[in-house]
Amino acid sequence: MTLLQMIGVFVLGLPFETQVTLIGVGRVDFVVAGWLIIECDSREFHEGWDKQVDDRARDLAAARLGYVTIRPIAADVFNRPDTVRAAIKEVVDVLGPLLGDRPRPKLRKNHRIPA
Repeated sequence: MTLLQMIGVFVLGLPFETQVTLIGVGRVDFVVAGWLIIECDSREFHEGWDKQVDDRARDLAAARLGYVTIRPIAADVFNRPDTVRAAIKEVVDVLGPLLGDRPRPKLRKNHRIPA
């Protein structure tokens, strides 16, 4: 079971992919609905200023490709999945009409590194 299954993103009816590698960004935890990146941050992999700087640079690189990134902390995913699920739903409800159905720029078609 993936973290997104655990918090019930599939219940929201949203398609998602796990461990997607994006050119110029690297591997991201999840891509939901083709435009929303969800990175589940834990202390183990995201502690310290250098890692924070790296994360923000990756977020900016993803934004240049047309993605929106949110970063719930792993503790909330495990301990407060309803809160995380509600936040994801709100992001999709607000930004989905703007980003979800628009034609994808050609850059987005070429951003993935083949598996």
